[in-house]
Amino acid sequence: MKAASKLLKLLILFNIVLLTVACNYSKIEAITVVGSEVVAVGKSTRLEIVTEPEDARYRKVEWSSSNSEIATVKAGKVRGIAPGTVEITAKIGDLVAKHEMRVVDLSAGGEIFAGYNIIGNVETDKLIEISLLERSEGYIAANFNPYDYDTLNIYADFTAPGGKTWRIPAFWFRDYYFTFDETYTHTSGISGVASTDPDEPQGLEMVEWMPSAPHYRFRLKPDEAGRWTAKIYVEQCGIITQIMPLTLDVAAGDGTSPGVIAVDSTNHRFFRYRNGESFVPVGINLGWWTSSARKTYDYQVWMERMSENNMNFARIWMATWGFALHWGDKYNNFDDRQNSAARLDRVLGFAEENGIYIMLTLINHGQFSSEVNAEWRHNPYNIANGGILAKPQYFFSNQQARSAYKNELMYIIGRYAYSDNIMAWELFNEVNWTDNYNINIFNVYNWHKEMARFLKENDYREHLVTTSYNSEEGSAYLLSEIDFINPHSYGYGNKNINAVLPSALNRLFNKYEKPVIQSEIGINWQNGAATAAVDPTGITLRQGAWAGMMGGGAGGAMHWWWDSWVHPNDLYYQFKGAGAYAARLDLSGEFDLLATPDVIFGNNSLRLLGYRYPDRIYGYIYDTRWIHSDDKSEELNNVNMRLTLTAGSYRITFYNALTGAEIKTEDFTVNGSYYDFTLPDFCSDLAFIINTR
Repeated sequence: MKAASKLLKLLILFNIVLLTVACNYSKIEAITVVGSEVVAVGKSTRLEIVTEPEDARYRKVEWSSSNSEIATVKAGKVRGIAPGTVEITAKIGDLVAKHEMRVVDLSAGGEIFAGYNIIGNVETDKLIEISLLERSEGYIAANFNPYDYDTLNIYADFTAPGGKTWRIPAFWFRDYYFTFDETYTHTSGISGVASTDPDEPQGLEMVEWMPSAPHYRFRLKPDEAGRWTAKIYVEQCGIITQIMPLTLDVAAGDGTSPGVIAVDSTNHRFFRYRNGESFVPVGINLGWWTSSARKTYDYQVWMERMSENNMNFARIWMATWGFALHWGDKYNNFDDRQNSAARLDRVLGFAEENGIYIMLTLINHGQFSSEVNAEWRHNPYNIANGGILAKPQYFFSNQQARSAYKNELMYIIGRYAYSDNIMAWELFNEVNWTDNYNINIFNVYNWHKEMARFLKENDYREHLVTTSYNSEEGSAYLLSEIDFINPHSYGYGNKNINAVLPSALNRLFNKYEKPVIQSEIGINWQNGAATAAVDPTGITLRQGAWAGMMGGGAGGAMHWWWDSWVHPNDLYYQFKGAGAYAARLDLSGEFDLLATPDVIFGNNSLRLLGYRYPDRIYGYIYDTRWIHSDDKSEELNNVNMRLTLTAGSYRITFYNALTGAEIKTEDFTVNGSYYDFTLPDFCSDLAFIINTR
């Protein structure tokens, strides 16, 4: 009886499994074959099935090849037999999917390139470009997807005179130049307000193509003078088929770049250049160009005004209506987005000319959302558009999508990582707006870990990596591969930002133990006009810059509405004082936050933010009555400040917080445990620096 009962239970369980499989099988609506489009003779590659829905189960796939003399297929594994083109077919029930593949013969050595040309002055800190010359022009475009590094991977190992090595990926490039038609007058806004100021460049920007054929290039900025040696490797289908030597005799350039930006290892709270100097970001979001006509001339105008007002930082999206690469006909081929890539080249040039460092946001949330700023319907990854994903949330879990995006990251590294003015790669803007985030959170977390690690392993310049959420916290911030925290909040209406932002910044630092940049802050999330209505002079711009910089953050908080609030009202001046003061800061080393017990003011409305180092103090004084919606601050005269100090000799310099101008400097000696200062006359805010003598 026991044996019969056990057998009965097993039969019931078996039938439950069969029913489960059958139910899942019946839910499959469509299938797609994904995988490499190229395989070498004698080599194999594996294709995969993507179902709609993706988590549906199936029992059997029938695979077949249109010509088994060119390629065979068994259980999804394709083996190249002879050169040619073949169609691989997969069938599940009545559902059929086809996948075209090329078989290439590498037995003859497969040398693709005849040589190279060096473009640019071979000097330190100057951009050098190396174009590769095909033996047979057009061969690569005809036989490969040049954006698929898994199939055709071209890279070079550059060795500096001092011995360090940079492995740099090549990237597919089309020669271009820009034209500007000043007679064009049909300007409209793109996801924002277009400037029509007649004192600014107005017209139609166009990317024009040179007659030369597309080709592979390398980009680098040597940071050492002397002889650089390199080997260029051509890897086809995982086989190295060509190696070319290269020598660069690099002369010492006119200037010295401070280098790529890193986290300051002395306190893990701030940033520094590679030369050891502090980098303190002061800037705003410049998400995308908003003029349908002048496009990147927007950035030229904005960045020139920023530079004039001591600003050094901007956050830019690779938005689908701007710089996004995978928003053409195919998700994995960027030929018809070369104009976007060229425009980003140009903007990085403007950034370098104006001393602006960029947090480059690689994906905006709407691309993989069908609900919030939804763009999924138009996404080339969408299976409905010839892509490989049935739903947007599968971007984070689908292996083929992850591989494809790594190829895009490799292209971005090859084309843009040369630039010291890339401050950081931001993997995603507000990733928790993507579809079904709450049930997909683990996949999103793992995707961030995988992509951030990929950047760390392949970005030879070692730029910082971050991401963002539509709030202050997010699980990816816990990853060691994520270098700093990037909170967003628009909850600062009717508040003095100086009084409330520092507590949030310090809470986040204490939780994650990483630098914190408030990369989106605001008093109204809806539009710039509503923001301008309650803060027409940009009080909160100045408060955000100072509170972020002096209240425990790694730099100034960054407002939105650059196109509809900051620029049309010419509010850049609100950053001038903070930017000038930031350039004076040395934030390396151990320090303490200035706290309430450190100071007593003769006016109860005043408060102090700042940092106390062993040999210097940075301080920022603000009036708590200074609120954008109800400003009751007034000019203050002869106010006393008692500051806790150890005995010794010091020098204090006071600065105008609006303009950055030096107000006065005085030497003093402390014999006890504090010193009484008479503050210079000021209104709203004031800054100072104390150094030991």
